[in-house]
Amino acid sequence: MKTSGPMQPLPAATTGLRGKVTPRVSPVLGGVTLLIALAITGCVKPKPRDAPLVSPYQTRKVWAVAPLTNESGTLTADGVRLADKLAQQLATVENLTVLPVNRTLAAMDQLGIANLTGPADVERLRALLAVDGLLVGNITAYDPYDPPKIGLALELYTTPQSDPDHPAFTPTPAAASALSDYLDAADPFVRDAMRRYAVERGLEGDNPVQWRSYRISMDLYSEFVAHELTARLLAAEARRISTLLHRPMGVSGVSSDPPRHPKTTPTQPNQPNPLSAT
Repeated sequence: MKTSGPMQPLPAATTGLRGKVTPRVSPVLGGVTLLIALAITGCVKPKPRDAPLVSPYQTRKVWAVAPLTNESGTLTADGVRLADKLAQQLATVENLTVLPVNRTLAAMDQLGIANLTGPADVERLRALLAVDGLLVGNITAYDPYDPPKIGLALELYTTPQSDPDHPAFTPTPAAASALSDYLDAADPFVRDAMRRYAVERGLEGDNPVQWRSYRISMDLYSEFVAHELTARLLAAEARRISTLLHRPMGVSGVSSDPPRHPKTTPTQPNQPNPLSAT
């Protein structure tokens, strides 16, 4: 008569790769754990969505961004990279199509322009690209060390508006909107704006380790600065358009007085003009 060996008990645990014992979890207990996790997750507030940049235009416009001229005094500032950051922010704006910066560089090579030295160069480039607006500027300050600092001076050139009573007259190209600012991450106001920007992108504002990444990474800080100045430039352009729409019209059907630039952050005396020769 064959005798069977002793009945083996059901294993209460499994052995891992290194001999560690991993206890089995009851299906009932696992289900309760899952319900608790779901309940806790349901109490967490959803992460806020990214606040979109506001477009000043009712119809679609095409813009291009020229490489920024480095006037910061440091070789680490990259005008092409910062122009890319600005173009990326502008590309999220409704009714605004932005050409790649590489296409602007190719057009500058075609014209034989290494640096934009004046409004005439800007208008030649804008006409070749066939865009409604061309954003140019320079880097006035750049410090990648914590706390980082970036200063930018930007000017937007749009399609020159001609006088219908004098169609042969070509207006002198001039910046439609302009601004200049210096953002220091040590400034409490800049720091608060940086925290809000990080929260809008899903990071926890109460967790300094998360949103501080925008301070210790120059790439992320450049993205934040590009977003801030893009928002201000769009607001300045919206004010300019609003001023033109509400200005009394002359007999010829055009404005009876020359257009005024909207109030923007003034350029500091020691900061170079965005179109100054290098």
